[in-house]
Amino acid sequence: SGLDLFPTICDYWNLPVPDGVKGASLRGLLEAGRPLGRKYVAVEGHHGIGQAIRSRHYKYIAFNDDDAEMLFNLTEDPDETVNLAESTEHAAVLEEHRGYLKEWLSGLEVAPSVPAAYRWSQGRGGTSARLRGGA
Repeated sequence: SGLDLFPTICDYWNLPVPDGVKGASLRGLLEAGRPLGRKYVAVEGHHGIGQAIRSRHYKYIAFNDDDAEMLFNLTEDPDETVNLAESTEHAAVLEEHRGYLKEWLSGLEVAPSVPAAYRWSQGRGGTSARLRGGA
């Protein structure tokens, strides 16, 4: 994640990473191939319109102003052609990834200058409201 760049630079310069920084240093990964131990990486679309969670095998996508959700098995479907979000067989995976997104969003501090329409914490209905409510 781009959030890892600042902690990585601090690590290489032997500087302490300030409290509250969300990323992690990539130095161990770059120099020794040590994994970071993350369950997922979060990605945000332009102006917060969409959010995605990428886990080892799946990608989950939710939108701020729409109830539509997407879930792809990237191991079996690397081109993301089959949306599994409506599949009852993948309901547990969908819930797990909703939980990852909710966890990610709960740890973010939104800058006061971000317009309310783009704040997931306030939601504009749809998936973001479902995530906040824990449904």
